[in-house]
Amino acid sequence: MKPIEQMLLLDRMDGLIRRKQTGNAKELANRLGISESSVFRLIREMRDKGIPIKYSLSRRSYFYDGETPLHIHFDWDSLDEKK
Repeated sequence: MKPIEQMLLLDRMDGLIRRKQTGNAKELANRLGISESSVFRLIREMRDKGIPIKYSLSRRSYFYDGETPLHIHFDWDSLDEKK
């Protein structure tokens, strides 16, 4: 996966986690268009970097446990201007 593709994927995943709308790993994989094993790999990599991701059985969603240093934002307008 190219770096920009991974950043876009993390951006989408971050939004779902912040809204607590991921569903379980299989549902998250479907929402992101990736495999379930890729979801687990991304979550493991994020945790290894100190991002506090947990899963709530009652809400059936991943969530950030406390503050997270992850802040992803793309300025799509500035990308369009460069074309």
